[in-house]
Amino acid sequence: DRVVKRATHGPYARRMPNGQHRVIEGARHELLQESDAHLEQVWDEVDRFIGEQESSTHATLGSQAR
Repeated sequence: DRVVKRATHGPYARRMPNGQHRVIEGARHELLQESDAHLEQVWDEVDRFIGEQESSTHATLGSQAR
């Protein structure tokens, strides 16, 4: 990517409590303007991340109810 250096992504993501760093090989900076193959990978990662967050939230709320 010519806009952002890949080496800066991981350290930045680690500073966010729920941040995760994923690389979509061959994709460039503007992920939502990529090819269908890249977009499919992007949305799969978004869906996975949201599912993990929802599972974590439900587990936390369930343990608090006890």
